[in-house]
Amino acid sequence: MTAGLAFEYIDSAVAGGSCIVSAESATVVALVKEAVKAGHSATFYVSHLQYSAIRAWYWTPERRVESGLEEVGADEKMRIEARFGIRIDGFCNSNRINCSNCGHMYGAFEFIQQGIREHGPKMIESVFRSADSAVVKVNPRSAALCPECGHDVSSNHEGAAPTPNVIGGRGPGKHYYEFFNYGCCILSF
Repeated sequence: MTAGLAFEYIDSAVAGGSCIVSAESATVVALVKEAVKAGHSATFYVSHLQYSAIRAWYWTPERRVESGLEEVGADEKMRIEARFGIRIDGFCNSNRINCSNCGHMYGAFEFIQQGIREHGPKMIESVFRSADSAVVKVNPRSAALCPECGHDVSSNHEGAAPTPNVIGGRGPGKHYYEFFNYGCCILSF
């Protein structure tokens, strides 16, 4: 991308209400940490080096246990590739949430399915094919919706606080994910 095209994109994004920040890695990591701790919702597009630092800070062994985060199995990865044409290279971790309404299990497959439904296949493919950057969702506001019944799997009933319905975890019923170049950091512990 030429500098002119890059600035046109920046100008367009800022005009649309976004903010673009360019900073040294330590500053970017500090901004992510502060947003998580303050409960702010933001999306950061970072280098893999910055993403590694953020992951090392956020995904402590204790947090992995609390959230039920575990490696996504080869069968589920193959199912994602067969159904959506998205190959997941590198690590892929997700928790699994049991829908309290219909019993369907929400995991990495359902997360990608919902992403495609909400953002389109090209956007999701672009994120997973990105060689130079990673996406960090901080305190995402979107609900994890059961593909079978549409129920928000992060609560047992309308208006309820998150409940510990995470399979293998003890934390609140939020969907946690950590892929090679896409992950979340949520203030909930």
